[in-house]
Amino acid sequence: NAGDGLTGGINVGLSSGGTLNFFIGAGGNTQLSSNDTGSLKTTGALVLGRATTAGDNGLGLNAQTLTVNSITNQTASPIQLSPDSGSSFQLIAGAGGILLDRSLTSFQDTIIDTTGPLTINQTLGTSNNDLTITAASVTLGANGSINTGSGTFTCTGTGCNTILVNPIFWDGGGAADTSWFNALNWNTDTVPTTNNDVTIGTGFGTIQISTGGPAEARSLIAGSPLQLSSGSLTLVNASQFNHTFTFSSTGSLSGTGSVAVSGPNGALTWSGGSMASGGTFLLASGRSGTLSNMLTLDRLFQNDGTLTLSGATVNQGPGVTGSITNVGTMSVSGSTLSVPITNSSPVQFTAGTNIVTATSGITGGMVEFTGGTTTFQTGSTYSVDTTNISGGTANFDNTASTTDLNLSSGTLGGTGDLTVNTGGAWSGGQLTGAGTLTVAAPATWTLNGGTKFFGSRTLVNNGTLDWTVGGVEVNGDGAFTNAGAFNIVGDLNWGDAACCGIGTTTMTNTATGTIAKTAGAGTAFLGSDNAGNIGSVVMNNNGTLSVGANLGTLRLHSSGSTGNSTGAFNVGTGSTLEFFGGTHNLNAGSNVTGAGTVAFTGATVNVGGAYSPATTAISAGTANFNAGAHTTTTFNLSGGTLGGTGDLTVNTGGAWSGGQLTGAGTLTVAAPATWTLNGGTKFFG
Repeated sequence: NAGDGLTGGINVGLSSGGTLNFFIGAGGNTQLSSNDTGSLKTTGALVLGRATTAGDNGLGLNAQTLTVNSITNQTASPIQLSPDSGSSFQLIAGAGGILLDRSLTSFQDTIIDTTGPLTINQTLGTSNNDLTITAASVTLGANGSINTGSGTFTCTGTGCNTILVNPIFWDGGGAADTSWFNALNWNTDTVPTTNNDVTIGTGFGTIQISTGGPAEARSLIAGSPLQLSSGSLTLVNASQFNHTFTFSSTGSLSGTGSVAVSGPNGALTWSGGSMASGGTFLLASGRSGTLSNMLTLDRLFQNDGTLTLSGATVNQGPGVTGSITNVGTMSVSGSTLSVPITNSSPVQFTAGTNIVTATSGITGGMVEFTGGTTTFQTGSTYSVDTTNISGGTANFDNTASTTDLNLSSGTLGGTGDLTVNTGGAWSGGQLTGAGTLTVAAPATWTLNGGTKFFGSRTLVNNGTLDWTVGGVEVNGDGAFTNAGAFNIVGDLNWGDAACCGIGTTTMTNTATGTIAKTAGAGTAFLGSDNAGNIGSVVMNNNGTLSVGANLGTLRLHSSGSTGNSTGAFNVGTGSTLEFFGGTHNLNAGSNVTGAGTVAFTGATVNVGGAYSPATTAISAGTANFNAGAHTTTTFNLSGGTLGGTGDLTVNTGGAWSGGQLTGAGTLTVAAPATWTLNGGTKFFG
């Protein structure tokens, strides 16, 4: 409900046991600050927990005031307001009380009012503004702190007199010396200890922590820049850097308190030192951070903002508890990662040489490779939702998996295995390396876009490959094992699609596999489209290979290599299955059928299984029919050789216009067939 229209306030109230969820900020976090997308702002009071109904006449007759029974917060992220979040901030609840289970920082006078208990389990700070608490009882948890800085603290209720409130705030009395250890810089003229809740307001220079001993505080809210270059900073309870935090050299951040870089001016530069075991370190939504050089991480680093790693080496600390959770955007260039990453937003590898070691890895979310060379070493973890490769090289030397894989440019390589579980597309770029790319059942992976390069990698399809657009250039001696469905949806080229393929793809269609030309009226090529020994595809068909009716030609070309098949070949009416180059052994168990044409145009084909297509045409190469009887409705011999030790029977007709009959077998023209001898010279051997 709208609050007092004269002051522009906002009242948010609930009744009947309802729940109010805030998903505000660029990362869906709980910030209400004005510098985040979807911020909540008002020039009046921001009131949570009490609202006034409209009544029968605006806010007049019969209007009612509603107050929620209780207020709790349940997630681990801090609540961060800004000066634009209201002239004052109020939390109001009934007998159910208020539980503050994460740190809360306001930048205005704050009122907390409940007829029940108030429990504060993290730092409650008001950035030098007043805090007024009214509650039946007030309890500070083990990590609870109240930090008002120079603001006035007023508390009414049981337990108020036992709350440890021992504030110290920076007054800059040390003049040009901005050292943390200069006692004159503090309002008490004493250096803070772990018993003090410390506030550094805005408008001061950069506070330095270098020499002078260990710096420490019960909690810290810093509104001015702070630099930790040597020594240590220990924070017992939840703390916040609302301006630039520069962390370098041999400095060490320690303590059990969570630490957040937040606020309107918060930013992180970490170029050396260590984060010791302790509370979570948070880079809040809307904030940016840069990591470089040798770093040691022994706590959870949560990125809700924009994190850039450039020339960084992030090592595990001695407690082996270092990890990164990425909710924002994380960019990596020229860096080495030795801590695990839990991801729900993009991690981008953009340039340089990046190494993900055996103690690291990425789980969840999207990973993008746009430049440089990134290697996931043996033993590392990679199990993500989406993998996008648009530049550079992604080497997987580990066992990896992704829900979707999109390869549009760049290179997928490495010695390990990457499994695609749902889908994606190959629209450009190259597959290479000694490892395996597996398309799992029931995934569908689409080959589309422009020219794709298939190198020395092994591609295993247990699901569905739909090849719809763009050729595949053979660029090495790779292997393609198909145990699912490989659909050639058009007149496409797997061989020398771009110019001059190098090497051979060994294509094995297993007993469960199907290879089918399902669209196009022209020619699809498995192997080079010319007679040269470039870009060849060796076909080992032990499943089913087919050309649908009236769909042009599927041409097989293994160049100087030999394929061995025991599966079925079927060609539909009006279509052609063409053996163009290389050697093809159709061994026992194979079966060539269909109402279309089987054409021998340059290959050597040894038929050792069943053979009964409607039309057989030999114009070049050699067709040897061995081991038993074979039939065809129409037989046309215009060039090349018909040979072998077996029998071929022609049931209807055709013509002999050139080429040669040879071998120990028999060619039978059955009654009432008519076979015509015409054309030029024919050779009878």
